[in-house]
Amino acid sequence: RGLEHHVVGANVRQGCAAGLVDGMRAHRAGAVERGLLEIGRDDATGTAPLGPRRQEQPDRAGEAGLGKSRLAHEAAALGERLGMTVLTGHCLDMASPPPYQPTIDHIEQATRNSSTEQLRVALGENAPEVAKLMPSLRQRYDDIPPPPDLPPEQERRYMLHGVGEFIERAARNRPLLLVFEDLHLADESTLLLLRHLGPRSPE
Repeated sequence: RGLEHHVVGANVRQGCAAGLVDGMRAHRAGAVERGLLEIGRDDATGTAPLGPRRQEQPDRAGEAGLGKSRLAHEAAALGERLGMTVLTGHCLDMASPPPYQPTIDHIEQATRNSSTEQLRVALGENAPEVAKLMPSLRQRYDDIPPPPDLPPEQERRYMLHGVGEFIERAARNRPLLLVFEDLHLADESTLLLLRHLGPRSPE
């Protein structure tokens, strides 16, 4: 939990990933290096599978003043220049922060930046799980079925799987970069989600 920032890239072409990592290295200013977590295929260009991948979950840690926030912002700006959709979520400095708060931020930004049709396609069959995080989606789409009634532990696994599927699907048209600000403040649900996303990256 001693992390300041975290970046997850979904469906990132290796050339795009290399450009982002190289750019971050150029601006690291003596701080800890960061990388990318790659998920999915480059369906946006219709190319074959991305080839060999590496799983690099980009973290930034260190004392105040090392430029962690600046590097996170520069990584986001560089991702946009590389044609990626960049979404930023914030972990809150609270005794009991809301569960999945940065992911809710990501979904809210995606809702504002996507057409009604695009977002519904990305939600797909996992719309009930995502709507549990953002209930207002049910006002936008009246075809979202109720979630299944499951025991708490199974319900959490169902939620993590559904959000992961949604992220993969959302990244098919355009590579996706998710920034988690102030990860050292994250609640357990956010950390569980990040652990769940890691194994989805092909070796």
